[in-house]
Amino acid sequence: MRTLIQDVKRFWSDRVYCLIVCLAAAGSYGFKISHVTIGIDDTCTALYFEDGLAPAVGRWALFLINKIFHLSQFTPWLTDLAGVIFLVFSATLWSVILWRIFGKEVPKFGYAVFAAIFLSCPLISEVFVYYLHNGIGIGYGLTAMSLLSVLEALKKGTGRKAAWGRTLLAAVFLTIAIGFYESFMMVYLIGGVLLFIAACMAQNDGYCTQVWRWGILGAAPVLPAMLLRSVLIKGICAAYGIFIPQNFTVKSRTGIFSAGLNAGDFFMFLKRYFVKYGLNFFVYLPITVLVAGTVILFLLCMAWGIRRKNFRPLLVSFLIPVLPAMMILIDGKESYYRASQYVPLIGAFAVLLLVKNGQRIRPGWIKHLGILAISAFIWNQCADMNRWFYMDYVKYEYFKTIMMDVSYDLGQTFDMSKPIVFCGECPVPRVVVENSRIRFDSSKYKILKSIGDLIDKHLIEKYNMSDGIGYVFVETPIASTIQWGITAFDGTPREIKNFAAMHGFDFLIETDLQKIKQANDLQADMPSFPKEGYIREFEDFIIVKF
Repeated sequence: MRTLIQDVKRFWSDRVYCLIVCLAAAGSYGFKISHVTIGIDDTCTALYFEDGLAPAVGRWALFLINKIFHLSQFTPWLTDLAGVIFLVFSATLWSVILWRIFGKEVPKFGYAVFAAIFLSCPLISEVFVYYLHNGIGIGYGLTAMSLLSVLEALKKGTGRKAAWGRTLLAAVFLTIAIGFYESFMMVYLIGGVLLFIAACMAQNDGYCTQVWRWGILGAAPVLPAMLLRSVLIKGICAAYGIFIPQNFTVKSRTGIFSAGLNAGDFFMFLKRYFVKYGLNFFVYLPITVLVAGTVILFLLCMAWGIRRKNFRPLLVSFLIPVLPAMMILIDGKESYYRASQYVPLIGAFAVLLLVKNGQRIRPGWIKHLGILAISAFIWNQCADMNRWFYMDYVKYEYFKTIMMDVSYDLGQTFDMSKPIVFCGECPVPRVVVENSRIRFDSSKYKILKSIGDLIDKHLIEKYNMSDGIGYVFVETPIASTIQWGITAFDGTPREIKNFAAMHGFDFLIETDLQKIKQANDLQADMPSFPKEGYIREFEDFIIVKF
């Protein structure tokens, strides 16, 4: 632990590292911290952390932390700031791991660039808009600590007993990491692949580079972590009397193979994975960086292998796209962007290797061009991150205005002692839609579709907007808070009520599913908000149609 503290101090005592990392963090998250938004899952914090839905679905760590820090109280500015601080600290821990391997082979500038690219990856915006960000700031750090323990076990000269002791410690860190968000299992696995590549390429011979030993010690923490996670979930749920209500649509993330997934489903989801994490290279910046970073790593591993006549890194590098694809077997579908925390590591690590190899380049003006290119890269990532945070703010203001108008209209004319049923659809505002898609007549779409059609003629159309004039390449930005709130969790508008209450409005909601079904039948001939008559009062309830 003393050595770890010294390594962390080594980075934060370096002015260049501090300046680059702090600027990247401020540039990426400054707008989000200073502009409060309320969206999906922000209205149900008490449900997750007081009633216990979080541990019931497998995310127990934040539930226990809530017993001390009261996270169920919605405090967006404070929790967003804490999330960024944890992310910055976690990025430094990943830099420490790479420092242990490369040392001075990579200049401090290289580690600073790694951390800055990691922090500014725009894909993080897909999860950071959720309250508490699913604990990714802490999860990244715990995963780094787990891999650091494995790395210590792989250090040459480490005895068998000490190696297995450190592997057990790695399992403990990994258990807590996936207790925040189960997606950190993939961060651990991809991180292990990257560290093996680093250990092979480093001139430092202090670590073992045998594939079988890395495979055994690296995989050893996985099963204990999954078993310990399962025991903790069952223990916490039993201790607090927690269970998922029968009428809830959410399910526990078990972390084992998905039941009922047949071969046809697997190949369908595999094709969708190829679209999201491959073809979206043409339209979505974080996927552009992911694909480019993966290709760069392949080429660097190939060049190193030819030069050293050692192709172990090249063979292992094929796991980078393969391992995430295999998550289909566990999730029963291709991973959401918000659950792909491994993505920021790929581009950041690829650039770090480029910086390492670029030190030998002469003349100096080429290095200056390289620094300019890296600066532009980080700037563009920060700008893209800001764009999505701004879209989230626009979306929130739009839905807030709608709910204020609806609440005002209800209070003016109708009998508020009656429960309310919300029906219809309430999509995100047009400006968010336009920034989240490309049109069919664009050159990018034509390239993307021409490749997709080679696999499946109907593959790309699955991601087209419902209005039929564009292809969507994001997920969270086009998720409607009101649309979700109409039926969230149990088919009732409980989260619409909570959203309105967070802005000072209160009303009753209908919780009888039979009456909600009856209301959905009655609303067919009603006009939609904001047209006259979008609210209609009946004997037992009031219908509001979006």
